[in-house]
Amino acid sequence: MMLGLEGNSTLLSKESFELMFKPRFSAAHLPNNFSLKTRNKGVLWNLYNDGFIGHDGDDPGVISNVLFNKEIGLIFLSNIYLENRNEILDVMKKYGPKIKRE
Repeated sequence: MMLGLEGNSTLLSKESFELMFKPRFSAAHLPNNFSLKTRNKGVLWNLYNDGFIGHDGDDPGVISNVLFNKEIGLIFLSNIYLENRNEILDVMKKYGPKIKRE
């Protein structure tokens, strides 16, 4: 996905990556109970206002988060369900760049 964000992947076409990472909502066309305060949506991806792109999922007892930007990719898996994952995302965004491989 990171290579696709840069336009350097052969997994999908450049147009497919552009479609996935294109914001879907605007203030004029916004679903109920959705705010553009911290993110927008692409196709399958959360487009965070700070430049990160992410995908999350959960089932009873587990959660997962994937975050990346042009510099770093991060994955968080847990066997503890958290209703609100904002604190986990904040920690990932804060410390992830500090452990980046040079």
